[in-house]
Amino acid sequence: MHLYFPKNVFSAFGILFLISAFTVPVMNLIAIGPDFSYGFYTSTEFTAEKASLAVVGLGLFFIYLAYKKKDAFIQ
Repeated sequence: MHLYFPKNVFSAFGILFLISAFTVPVMNLIAIGPDFSYGFYTSTEFTAEKASLAVVGLGLFFIYLAYKKKDAFIQ
């Protein structure tokens, strides 16, 4: 019997990081509007919006690693 598993843990973590990273910008767009939230991205201070962009990059990197690796195969 051969068992096939999803790509690996990187794909799961990548999707988890992407979902969690998009909550901050969406919350700001709904709560305070696009004009005011744009200032958080362009300011010189380190804000949660800039951290969410870094987390999006990390999530995309995890998904890239997931598709680069082979599928798990157990006999």
